[in-house]
Amino acid sequence: MSRNTLLLLLAAAAVFVLASCASADYVIGLSGFPGITQVDCNRTCGAACCQMCTKFISTSYWNSNQETVYSYCHSHNMENWSIDPQGEGYGLWNYTPPGYYYDDWRYDYGTGAIRGTCWTIDTYREGVPVVIRSAAHWVVERGFTASRSVASNYSYNGTLVYGLYINDPLYPSCGGYVGGWNWWCSASTWATSYFNNIPSGSFWGGHRASAERDVLANLHTHQHNPDSFSYY
Repeated sequence: MSRNTLLLLLAAAAVFVLASCASADYVIGLSGFPGITQVDCNRTCGAACCQMCTKFISTSYWNSNQETVYSYCHSHNMENWSIDPQGEGYGLWNYTPPGYYYDDWRYDYGTGAIRGTCWTIDTYREGVPVVIRSAAHWVVERGFTASRSVASNYSYNGTLVYGLYINDPLYPSCGGYVGGWNWWCSASTWATSYFNNIPSGSFWGGHRASAERDVLANLHTHQHNPDSFSYY
C-alpha cells in the first residue's frame, strides 16, 4: 500500500468518525427519569406514564398509588377511554407543584408532532406522555437526539430530530409494547409506526395526541398546525 493511499484511507476514516459524532450533536436523555410498570396490563398505562412524569418533577407531589392516579385521570376524561388525553393532562396537573399547567395536544402531522413534543422536553426538561398505535397505548417520550436544540431552533428547518428515548410502562412484567426503559427509536420509525393518528370518531381523531406543559392556568386543547398554534 502506497503512502498516499494510506493517507487517503486515514482521512476517510477521520471523516466517518466526525460524521458519526455529528449525528448526535444535541442529546437529552433526562438522567434519573424513573421507569414505572403499569399494574394492570390492559388498563393503567396512562396512569403509569403520569406517575413517571410527575415523580421525575417532584417526589413530594406525585402519587405512588397507581389506582388512585388512574381513578383521578379517568374521572376527568372527555371520552370513554381508560385515560384519554384530557384525563392525562389533568393527572399531570394534579400531581405536580402549583404553577405547573398541562393540556392535551393534537398534532396534524408526524414531523410536527415529534418536533412539538421534543420542544416541550427541551424547554421544560420533563417527559411527555403520548398516545401510540392508534390509541392502543400510552408511553413517555423522555428524551431525544437532534442536530441542535429544538427549543432554540424550533422554526428552523435545518433542525433535525434523529430519534427519541421512550419509556414503556408495559415493561417488564406485562411484556413491553416497544423497547422498555430508555429505548431509542429513530424519528422516522416513531412517526410512521408508533406515534400515529387517533382513529376517526374521537375528538382527537385524525391527529396525534399528547399531554404536555402549558403556560396558561386553564385546561383546554391545543391543535398544532404546520405554521401556527390554534386554541380550542
